[in-house]
Amino acid sequence: MILNVLLDNYIKISSEEKANVVSHVIALLILLGCIPILLFKAISLGSTSSIVGIGIFSLMILFCYASSVRYHLANDSSDKYQWRRIDHICIYLLIGGSYTGYILRFMDTPEGHMFLGFHWLIIILGIFKKIWFTGRFEIISVLSYLFLGWMVVFIYDDIVPQMNDVTYNLLWIGGLIYSFGVIFYTWNKLRYNHFIWHIFVFGGTFCHVLSLWSSL
Repeated sequence: MILNVLLDNYIKISSEEKANVVSHVIALLILLGCIPILLFKAISLGSTSSIVGIGIFSLMILFCYASSVRYHLANDSSDKYQWRRIDHICIYLLIGGSYTGYILRFMDTPEGHMFLGFHWLIIILGIFKKIWFTGRFEIISVLSYLFLGWMVVFIYDDIVPQMNDVTYNLLWIGGLIYSFGVIFYTWNKLRYNHFIWHIFVFGGTFCHVLSLWSSL
């Protein structure tokens, strides 16, 4: 029955929203194929911290992409408002999940844990902002996404020496793809801007999945 409702919604939504849905359904299916491989490799390594970190990273990927699909499928204005809030919160969760994966893999130290705790504290503040001010002060949200995404520069000397070249390069390529995609996320006058943003988001996520996989 739920599937029938969602399919009915898909028929009713605009062509741009259809593109948004399809883009992240395809991305989600690809990532669903990659995540078990990533988790299996982490488990075979035998490092509890790596398993936990990559597990959280994987879970946040699923939350983010599934909520995005559901948000863009929403047809009723009230339903769409609520799912937009969840979708935007999940952007924060994906950033936090990504950092958790990398920190527990490459900087599993008291300093790394302290940094990760501070990172998640900012994320929690961002989530509260989204809960109480959904759709308002969007520039603050965008800037906070970018700031949180690039906080790695503060621990560069601690985390980078632990990475191999492939892991390092894919980490930065993924970050740059995400960041460049923000241009399209904010370019509201461009048709299909959000669809283009989705392509960049998937590119960034996929690079980070490959980056962590290459480190195991």
